[in-house]
Amino acid sequence: MLLPAMLLLLTLTACGKEEPATREPIPDRIIEATTELEVLPGDGNWVNLNEISFYVNDHKYILGKNSVYDIVKDGNSVNDVTGKGAEALLKPDEKSSRFTIRLADGWGVSLYSANLGDDDRKAKECEISELNLIMDDKEMTENRFGFTFPLSITPEDLQKTAGKPSKLEDYVDDKLGDVYETYIYKYRNKSYTFKFTNKELMVVELVFEP
Repeated sequence: MLLPAMLLLLTLTACGKEEPATREPIPDRIIEATTELEVLPGDGNWVNLNEISFYVNDHKYILGKNSVYDIVKDGNSVNDVTGKGAEALLKPDEKSSRFTIRLADGWGVSLYSANLGDDDRKAKECEISELNLIMDDKEMTENRFGFTFPLSITPEDLQKTAGKPSKLEDYVDDKLGDVYETYIYKYRNKSYTFKFTNKELMVVELVFEP
């Protein structure tokens, strides 16, 4: 009688045992997302490719977000903002003709807008996509216009703060014969370009392409 009882007990124990839970496999796409992390060039301050910005009379403007007309509404003078080029309808991804923020008689900052939307829009209402500044008078420029970095920086200052550029090249101006030491920080459709002559910053270009 003892042996059948033991067999019955073992049978009942086996029936009541729970199987360990099995984990669902992690989808491949999640693994890929956690292993393919991209690091942007720059320091996030002087060179911030997540938010490329500039200042006019202490008002901040961001490429790819603010329009040329935003600058005008803040009381700043922009050449050609009332002309045919400003009223022209831009198709999606189309770039405007040049606008100019006047800093003094005869010179200023060149701006271009681009239509980042899906419908045709006026050029002056489209997002700023490019900025070009050629330095004529640093002191006068800094009184009205600025970036997240000082205009007095040297190539050494730039690399010490913003890190190694994406590209470093020498550029020769065929008309003036000047040689520019050019530092480019670029990620996909966004970039900062700094051009130095004799260690002095002479040209700044900001780009946010459609």
